[in-house]
Amino acid sequence: MFGQLTKSDDGYDLPLVKTGNAARMANGQISAGGVQSLDPDALKNKYGIVRIQTVRPALDKFQREVEAGRELDGTVYRITYSAADIPLDQAKAEALSEIATTRFAVETGGVIVAGKFYGTDRDSQAAIARATGTVSWKCNATVTRDIEQPDGSTVPTLCVGAAKFADSDMDAVKTEVFAHVAAAYAREAELMAEINAAGSVAALRAIDLTSGWAAVPPTA
Repeated sequence: MFGQLTKSDDGYDLPLVKTGNAARMANGQISAGGVQSLDPDALKNKYGIVRIQTVRPALDKFQREVEAGRELDGTVYRITYSAADIPLDQAKAEALSEIATTRFAVETGGVIVAGKFYGTDRDSQAAIARATGTVSWKCNATVTRDIEQPDGSTVPTLCVGAAKFADSDMDAVKTEVFAHVAAAYAREAELMAEINAAGSVAALRAIDLTSGWAAVPPTA
């Protein structure tokens, strides 16, 4: 009984088994591409392969791996993959789904009005739309925190603090919420038009799907 494959960073190690097929593969009588099974027992018995190595590419957005070739290098059986763009229609569908997800996160991420944070989930939007005048409304305090950036610097940022009830001008809050929601849908519409107009996956990849959205206030 042969042992199992041993996993390493880029492939699998097998115990060495010398066979005639290994020599015939090495001199071209059996092609590396002709190996149909990666079953460890079959590889050891038939070809004397010691190691299976996979070479994988870095994938860009809207790409997938495709097999580019197989070769036998001594006792190493190498399978190489390359990056290929997915079909344009599929890429567009993924991009549209991404911006819809972002729009929903921004739309329901809340707004800051007069120094207080108000939720904008769908239930809160409906409740705020019905409110008028000055009302004791459940909201959140805000606090400024220094938020570390990728480059190590810090930026003072208004963050969501503790929940509280506070007298709120609901007409002003309503105006801000409506504007916030409308802006989220407007940005989605802009990006949707760019996505639909893209004539290639490369053109689609060049569209920045992450910029132009309102920032969602972080929690302190």
